[in-house]
Amino acid sequence: MYEIKKISLFSGVSAKEEQAIVDILIPIVHPEGTLVIQEGETSSTFFILAKGKVDVFISNNSGDRYVLTTLGDNSFFGELAFLDEEKRSASVITTAESHFFMIRQEDFSKILERYPTIYSELVKNLVAMVRRLSDAVSTLGMKDSYRDLKMFLIEQHDNHSFRKKPAQITPDYIAKKIDSTKGIVARLLNKLESDNYISIDNGILFVLRTLPDKLD
Repeated sequence: MYEIKKISLFSGVSAKEEQAIVDILIPIVHPEGTLVIQEGETSSTFFILAKGKVDVFISNNSGDRYVLTTLGDNSFFGELAFLDEEKRSASVITTAESHFFMIRQEDFSKILERYPTIYSELVKNLVAMVRRLSDAVSTLGMKDSYRDLKMFLIEQHDNHSFRKKPAQITPDYIAKKIDSTKGIVARLLNKLESDNYISIDNGILFVLRTLPDKLD
C-alpha cells in the first residue's frame, strides 16, 4: 500500500482517511518525455508522483519554456483540480520514467462527504503551494518583461534620449507596448533608474549607459 502521508498535502489525515484515499488511487506509468499535463487544458485530475522526475513549466507566446520547478519522488501536481475545473496553469513533462497515482475529482469528492475534515487540511496546504507558485511566476514575468522593455528602450533611443508626450513614457503606456503589466514595468524602470542606467526628467527618458542583459 502506498503511504499517502508521504505527500505533504495529506500529511495530517487519519489512518481511516488515508486508507480511503489509497483505495481510489489509479496507478499510471509514463516514459521520459511524456506531457502529463498541458497548460491551458481543462481537467479535474490530480497526480501523485510516487517515483520519477518531472518538470513543471509555462510557455510564452513565442513557445519558449520556463521551468517553474522540478519534482521528484513523493511529490504531487494538478492539485488545483480539487478546488475548481479551470484551465491548467502550467504544463508537466516527465524527464525520466515516472510512476504516478492519479486521483479523479469525482472519486475524491465522495471521500470528502465521508471525511469532511480532510478538506480543511487540503485547503491549508494548497494555499501554501499556490503562494509559492505565484512567486515563481512573478519572477519569470519580470525576466520576460525586462527583455521586451530593453528592446523597446533601444528602439526608441536616439542620441541617448527620446522625448515623448508625458503620458507616453508612463509605465502604463510602455506596458501596453510590450504586452506586460503597469506594475512590472514600473518596478523595472525604478530598478534601472536606481542603478543609474536611465533617468526620466520632464517627459524625457535618458539612457545613460548600456542596459544590462538582466536585472538582479
